[in-house]
Formats: sequence, structure tokens, C-alpha cells
Amino acid sequence: MGTTFETPFAAADIDPLSASESSTSESTAPAFDEAAYGKWLEQGRKIVAAYHSTNWALGDWLVEGQTQFDAEEFIGDIPGYMTLAKTTDADGEKAYKAAKIPNFYREVAEELGLAYPRRTCDELGPKR
Repeated sequence: MGTTFETPFAAADIDPLSASESSTSESTAPAFDEAAYGKWLEQGRKIVAAYHSTNWALGDWLVEGQTQFDAEEFIGDIPGYMTLAKTTDADGEKAYKAAKIPNFYREVAEELGLAYPRRTCDELGPKR
């Protein structure tokens, strides 16, 4: 009951073994250029080195910003009830409103377009 899918490629394009078996002519594959391959690998090494150093620089920048601009760093671990303030709601009734303590990493991620996990590892629970 398998479904077959048509492909625009011939079997020879997908499987090099079927090309050599079905074809009687000599292979026209280009010769291996070791110098070009070495140059290509060196470019990859430079890209990886830049990637790693950029990640470390980004991490250092985030830690520096957290110590200077993260509200939780200078407010401390305040219980939620202590952030409440008396206010009046739209109906004129007395109400309480919690002060919003911004999430440093979420705000930075949104501003710069970085990935930010919706839930932390602690919220996901213990490993199974």
C-alpha cells in the first residue's frame, strides 16, 4: 500500500552505482582538485572560528548588560505581594495592580531578534 512519488531526477542522478551499471560509457566526473578542496576547508575553518568567537562575545555582552540593566539584579528576589500597588479600576473600585518587572533576556531577545525559550528547563520538570 505504499505511495510512489515521481521525481524529476533519473536514477543515475540519485544513485551513482546505478549510473555506472546502466551506462556503458566512461564516467565523466571531474578530477579531484586537492588545492581547491584545501582552500574550501580553510574557508570553513575561518567561518567556524568567527562563529565561536562571536558567540562568546555575545555571551559576554549579555552578562555585562544583565549586571547593569536587569531589574532583578538590583531589586533582588522580592515576593510578588510586595510589588502590588493600590489603584482604582475602570469602574472606580479600589484594586491592586502588580508592578511589572521586565524580563531582561526576553526583552533583549525580542529587540535583537534572538531565540528565547518560552519555558526554562526548571519549568519543564525533571528529566525522565
